[in-house]
Amino acid sequence: MIYELSLKQISNTSAFRNDKFFVLSPSVQNQYKWFDLRKVNLSRYNKNKEKGYLLIRLFNEFLLADLDDFIDKMITDDTFVETKNSGIHWKFLIDNSDTDNIIVINQRGRNQYIVNKVSVEDLNKVFKS
Repeated sequence: MIYELSLKQISNTSAFRNDKFFVLSPSVQNQYKWFDLRKVNLSRYNKNKEKGYLLIRLFNEFLLADLDDFIDKMITDDTFVETKNSGIHWKFLIDNSDTDNIIVINQRGRNQYIVNKVSVEDLNKVFKS
């Protein structure tokens, strides 16, 4: 999938980029539907040079959000967690109980953000524009 979108993985992380885009793409494959975003990966993003997206892989579905907007609303100094293994990071839950809206919830601050379910065709349109 990432190859099809012409994105290259940055080291062994959930961050990808090409000439125009930066994508954080956490995978949610657990029954609790949680993921985290690490500060070290967020710091790789240069919003002055590239367009950023959050592309969440929720089992066999794709959820897409504008990264700048997500950072502004969900990444705050008072809601991060710091651990020895992961460093500074933010933890999020996905609530997809409502079929119309999929909501990402910050585990510490309880902020909520609606993300869009997208198809592979939608992703191709976004990243090949």
